[in-house]
Amino acid sequence: MNVPLLDLRAQYQSIRAEVMAALQEVCDEQAFILGARVADLEKDIQKYVGVSQAVGVASGTDAILLALMACGVGAGYEVVTVPYTFFATAGSISRLGAKPVFVDIKPDTYNMDPALLEGAVSSRTKDRSKCFGRGACDRRPGGVGGIARGPQGGHGPRGDPRRTRREISATGRSRDAAASVL
Repeated sequence: MNVPLLDLRAQYQSIRAEVMAALQEVCDEQAFILGARVADLEKDIQKYVGVSQAVGVASGTDAILLALMACGVGAGYEVVTVPYTFFATAGSISRLGAKPVFVDIKPDTYNMDPALLEGAVSSRTKDRSKCFGRGACDRRPGGVGGIARGPQGGHGPRGDPRRTRREISATGRSRDAAASVL
């Protein structure tokens, strides 16, 4: 028996009419880049996450790159990350001339092992704060550097693990789903 790794047909069938209608509207409007739908999506994400600004980008790779650039990461810096991630993480760090420094994960959580983190930080580690994708920042003196993000789809309100998987539909309406924004 051939069991597919990922089969989205059942999920797609339940939202097919909505997706096709939204695609038809975009094609009719010829609004393929930016526009009102992107602005609406950004506003929905702002409200949902509880932040004052949100920026829609083309991909998760672009999101990582933009975050690194916003933190001033460049040549000569190091960025602490995990090896258990999509290759775009280290690729974005390298693209800016910085060096990825890998810290292993905890096998029970698949998150960075905090016991190993301190040993990976050097004088070249960018930014002495610890910022997470959900918007929580640890500005304690001596905080460690780097950009971290929660589990895939971790875009819900701070500290609410029940709301980490959301999809903002093409029509701008929020709906619970197995997919996530970003």
